[in-house]
Order: sequence, then structure tokens, then C-alpha cells
Amino acid sequence: MIVLRPSYLLALIGISLLLENGTYSLAQSISTSSPAGTSGAKTKATVVLLMPATFSNGVSIPFKERSASQSSVQFDFGVATHGTTVKHKFILTNATQSAMSLDHIQSSCGCTSAVVEEKGKNFPFVLPPGQQVAIEVSVDSTNLAPGLLHKAVWVYLKGQSSPAATLDITGILKTGAFFSPSTLNFDKVAVGTDHSMLLSLTTDPKIILNPATLRLIASNSDLAVSEVKASSSAINAAPVRMFQVSLTRSVHLGQLNTMLLLLPAVQSPNQGGAPLATVPVLGEVTGELSASPGVAMFGAVPLGKAATLRITLTAASLSVLQGLSISSAYRDVSARILPVDPSQNLTEPNQRILEVTVNPHLTGSLETQVFVTTASGQQLLIPVNVSVAGATHS
Repeated sequence: MIVLRPSYLLALIGISLLLENGTYSLAQSISTSSPAGTSGAKTKATVVLLMPATFSNGVSIPFKERSASQSSVQFDFGVATHGTTVKHKFILTNATQSAMSLDHIQSSCGCTSAVVEEKGKNFPFVLPPGQQVAIEVSVDSTNLAPGLLHKAVWVYLKGQSSPAATLDITGILKTGAFFSPSTLNFDKVAVGTDHSMLLSLTTDPKIILNPATLRLIASNSDLAVSEVKASSSAINAAPVRMFQVSLTRSVHLGQLNTMLLLLPAVQSPNQGGAPLATVPVLGEVTGELSASPGVAMFGAVPLGKAATLRITLTAASLSVLQGLSISSAYRDVSARILPVDPSQNLTEPNQRILEVTVNPHLTGSLETQVFVTTASGQQLLIPVNVSVAGATHS
């Protein structure tokens, strides 16, 4: 898409389908003019999105027209196989009467790159009036999570702090790995109860050549995963692996806050990469202590200011409230149990207020946990989600 600086008045001129050398293309014209009282000549920028896009393996995507708004034009490549590099060419045209100084480009992450197609030309450079420049954007999906993909490259003009244009690519990454059921739900389980569920993994042999090398792991210590022998009928029907997923003895109280991750075989100790597929695990583990709400959802908080949120703890008995210990998984998030006060409106004598605080020097978005441990060793886990408004996100 193209996004023009906020200081400009944006006007959508129109979308037209062109046929160039037997290939469909989508032409998007947008004109801009300086607001009244400001200097600068009237400008017009044109972006042409060439169709179809091609992958590094030579597969073409059929032509697809998308609707456009005044602020965005997106190119959707459709569906691609995980691990493929998606490439797309954007053509920028200077339709003004003056030369435009293109200073630099910036991508939304390390998986996305952009190069000027013309040999020997790179940023910064001057684009004369009426001239075009082709920018090829590549997205390497090897280390990206499957599902929806949205990546961007921003184009900056000289002397401008905001991008003059955003080259946007969206689509869906498929993996060739399918779980049944797609979500595990343990419902409500008492801590210490032996409880397990079966999970089957089916793979597409055209995409995953050696499914036996894939690893299924849990994102935290609340779950244990072990492989079990699949039935002979399942083996004859399709490549299927069966797993038993169990709650561990050390499972935390509260809402299950975990995920199963399907990972490729380890090739080196430092190998990274996103999972090929994920399975959400839902449910609630009950015990000596519970929390309401079960998640400390702060939402957006102001940059440089502390924020607090109160959670009601309910114990199985008054004795459970003796000797509680509080800890946090992140230094900028703290918690404490408040002294009992009539204004708290507690309905039971075995209830207490837990106050969770986000420190003012926190920046960006954060997902962490606060732990409340009883004297007997049972541990209540409370997820904490917060996003600092006005912070620079990585």
C-alpha cells in the first residue's frame, strides 16, 4: 500500500486494470497537495502493483484485485508454503514536475528485504519527474509462524521523518501439518489429578518429506508430551503420529497458559525458527487458591507512568492465606497483597486483594506472569498483558 505523510491532503483518484506485455497489473493513482499556508509544489504519486507475484520456486499466484481505501493498497499473495520466499515488485512513478529525493527504506523485520531493481542503483538517489523505479520486496518465511502474514517496507524521502510510502504484503502461510483436535481443552481439573488427552498429527507428504523428525513440545512446564503408537488403520490411511498430552504434577493453578509447538528437527544447538504449527491448550486448574479475573489485562498504559490493577484472590480456607509469597517473572512488574479494607467490598473472609503494578520505565508490549505461592507449595499463575502507549515497539 502507499501511505502519504499526514501533512498532506489525500485524494483517491482511481484504480484501473492494465494489460502490459500480456500480464495483468493494478494501477493505483493517488494525488497529494500541500495544505493551505504551507510551501511545496503540488505532487502526485503513482504506485503500480504488478501481477501476478512469483515465488522463489517459480510458482505463480493468480491475479487478484483488492479493494483500496484512501490510506492503503495491499498486495495479497494468497497462500504460500511455509519456508518459501515470497517476492513482489512495486513500481514507483514520480508524476510531479520536480525531482524527488528518495533517501532510504526500512523493513518491518529482518525477514523482509527490498532492493532497487535497476542495476547499480541504490538508496539514496534522485527520481526525476516522470521517471519510474522498481523496488522488489522479498519476505523469507523460514523463521515466521504459520498463519496470517503481514509485512511492510517503508520508503522515506530526504529530510522527512515519516515514510512517504508503505509497500505492504499480506497472505497466509501453510505448513502441511494438521492436528486433531486443533485445540486441547482440559476444562476444569483439580491439581494433582492425573489427566491426559490424545492428539494426532497428520502431514502432507508433498510439503513435509520426513515427518518423523518433527518435535512436539510444550511452551512451559505445565504439560508433558509423549508419543504413543498410532493404530495400524491410521498408518495405512495417511502419515499420522499420535501424542499423549498430560498435566504435570507441578502444574500451576489458574487458567492454563500454554501452547504446544511443532518444531523442525534440531540441526544445531543454537537453531531458531518459528514453529510449523501450534495447538492452544485451554482449561483451568483448581486448588487452594483462585484469582478473579484470572488474567491481569492492563491494555494500553501511558509511557512513563505507573499503572495498577487489582485482582481478587479467594482461598480454600483462611489458613491458606497465611504465608503466601508473591513473585514476578519480569523486573518491571510487581505485585503485593493489600491490607484488608472495608472499601475493597470483599464478600468472603477468605478473600484478599492482589495489586499488580507496572513500573513507569516499562516500554513496548509485554506478556509475563505473576506467581502467588501457598505454604504447601501450590502456585497460582496470573498472566499479565500490557502495552505501553507511545513507546517504540521492536
